[in-house]
Amino acid sequence: MTNLTTNESISLLRDNYFGHLGYISLGKPYVLPITFFYDKEEHSLISYSADGHKIDSMRNNSSVSLLVEEII
Repeated sequence: MTNLTTNESISLLRDNYFGHLGYISLGKPYVLPITFFYDKEEHSLISYSADGHKIDSMRNNSSVSLLVEEII
């Protein structure tokens, strides 16, 4: 396994928009597809969602992960 450099990570986020968000709710893992945008000025990801299970769960447990889908 090779770790990505910071520049490689930023390029991956900048050049893609689809991924899978992993989060925990009531001790159980969930993985859902999402679209996102990398804001290079703020060094943050932007994604939209209605209030509900995913948002409530991430507010209660901020341990999340993102798998980026690189579509060629």
